[in-house]
Amino acid sequence: MEKLDFNLKRKILGIFICTLLIAPIISFSTQANELYDPSKKGWLEKIYGINVLHLNGSFYEMGYQQGYLIKTEILENLRAFNYYYEKNIGVTYDDFLELWNQQKPFVSQNLIDFIQGTADGAGLPFDSIAITWVYDGGIYMHHCCGFATWGSATKNNELFFARSLDWYIDIQDPVTGKYVQENPVLIIANPDYGYSFMYSTVAGYVIEDGFNENAIAVSNMWSKNRDQTLNGTPMGIRLFETLYKSSNAEEAIDHITSNETFGYNFLVSDGNASQGYAVETTANNTYYGKWDDSTESTKPFWKINNTVRRTNCFINTTLASYQRNPYNPKSIMHIFKLKEGKPVWFFTWIHYKALSKGIEKFFGNIDLNKTIEILRGVYTLHYDWTWIFYNKLWGVTLNTLWQWAACPKTGDFLISYANPGKSAWECPIYYFNFFSLLNSSPLP
Repeated sequence: MEKLDFNLKRKILGIFICTLLIAPIISFSTQANELYDPSKKGWLEKIYGINVLHLNGSFYEMGYQQGYLIKTEILENLRAFNYYYEKNIGVTYDDFLELWNQQKPFVSQNLIDFIQGTADGAGLPFDSIAITWVYDGGIYMHHCCGFATWGSATKNNELFFARSLDWYIDIQDPVTGKYVQENPVLIIANPDYGYSFMYSTVAGYVIEDGFNENAIAVSNMWSKNRDQTLNGTPMGIRLFETLYKSSNAEEAIDHITSNETFGYNFLVSDGNASQGYAVETTANNTYYGKWDDSTESTKPFWKINNTVRRTNCFINTTLASYQRNPYNPKSIMHIFKLKEGKPVWFFTWIHYKALSKGIEKFFGNIDLNKTIEILRGVYTLHYDWTWIFYNKLWGVTLNTLWQWAACPKTGDFLISYANPGKSAWECPIYYFNFFSLLNSSPLP
C-alpha cells in the first residue's frame, strides 16, 4: 500500500474532525428528518449479526433509509476510517475532500441524491459521506483477488463468481473501540429507476462488488500504474451505476470503463449468458477479454477454459507497460524489490498462480460451496508451494474484510465477514438468496 501522490493541500477542518473523533452520536436536524418517514419503504433486519438493509424508492430515499437505519454504525465507522487514514496512511479528511471536489463534476445526479439522502438520514454533513466514495484515491492495495467460472469448469454449467476484499482489519473507532467489520452491511436495493441489486460493505463505506437482478456481477482490484488522472468518476460510483443500469455484460463494461481515473482490474460476468470478462483500465487505456483471448495466455500467465481471474497486476502488455518493467512479474528484478517496499509484482504473480491452481484442482466439479472453498484455500496457503513459501518466509498475513461467492443467476450467495482479530477466511460462512431478500417484507 502506498499513498497516492495527488499533491493536495492539507487544511484541517477542525470543527468536523472534532465532531467525528470526539463527540458521541450527534443528530443534525434537517427538514428531511421532519418530513420523511423511513418506515414507509426502507427497513433493516439482522441476520447472523449482519445488518441487511432493504432500500426502496428514489435514490434520495434509498440513501436516506440507509443513513437513518444505521446512523450509529455509520458514525462509528466514519470516525474509524478518518482516524486510521490520517494516523497510519497520512491522508487527511481534507485530502479526500479536495479529491471529491475534483471528481464531483463527473458524478451523476442519482449518486449525488443518494449521498445527500444518506447524509440527511444520518444527520451528518454532505461532505462527510461524499468523501467515502473517494477513499480508494488515498491508498494502493496489492492483495485482492477474484474469479468467475462457468460451463465445462463447473458442476452444473452455471456461472459462479467470487471475490476476496483484502483490506485492513485493524480500523477502529477511537471513541467506542469498535472495528469497522463489527458493523457489516448487506445492501438489498430496489430503486424506482433501474434494476435491483445487492452488494456487501461495512457501515460508512461504499461498494466494491455485487450483482443485480439480471445476474450481472462485478468486482474490482487496484492495479497501480503511471497512467492516471484525478479528473474522472470515482471507481465506487462506476460500480454502483453498473449494477443498477446493466442488463448484460457489454453494458456493464461500458459503464465501468467510462471516465476512468486510476488503475483497476475488474471482473464482469453475466450469469444468464454464462460468460465472464476480465477488464483492465487506466486513465487512457482499456482492455477487456474472454478466457480465450490471446492476452489471457501471455506468459507466464495462462488461460483456464471458461474461467477469468485476476489479482492486482495487469496482464495485457499495453497496460502492463505503464506498470512494470520487465513485463514478467516473476523476474528476478521484481523479486529483489520485495524487501524495498516497491510494488510487489512478484507477490501478485504468485497470488494469481495459487488462485489459478485452486481453480484447476476442482475444475469440472465447481459449485457454490467449492467456489468459496477455492477462495478460502488460497488464504489458508493451499495449492502452490511458492505462495506458501513466500507467505511463511516473509511472515505475510493476508487480512480480508469480506469474502463472498455467488451464483448470480439463482441469487444464491455465501459470504463471510472479518471479526475483530480474525480475517474473513477464518470466520463463519453464511448463506443468503438475493431474490428471497428482495421479495421479503418486514415483520408486522
